[in-house]
Amino acid sequence: MLDRALSLDETYGEGALQEFALQIDPARPEGTTPEKQRAHFDRARELQKGKKISALVTFAEAVAGPGQDRKLFESLLKEAVDFDVDKPEAREDRLANMLARRRAKFLLAHESDILSD
Repeated sequence: MLDRALSLDETYGEGALQEFALQIDPARPEGTTPEKQRAHFDRARELQKGKKISALVTFAEAVAGPGQDRKLFESLLKEAVDFDVDKPEAREDRLANMLARRRAKFLLAHESDILSD
């Protein structure tokens, strides 16, 4: 269904389908590749136009964490935590951004449980 939704309107939800693909592509029978996941992330960020931070948190949690990439994990989540949810262009998505920022803080606080040393 995701492939069909992407073919119909890959811009839906300002990158929501791209974010969803980040999360479920690894579970597909054919799997995924880092390039495919990076492409989904880049497209989600492009569609979000700096108004939403959910793709940052999703990529950190679905790709950087499992890939044990501490530097990328931390930089994505810190960018999400530092995002100004009250800036004018982000007001429409304020609640979603506040929830994503809260998730980013949680993931940073539990980094040692996610990433091995």
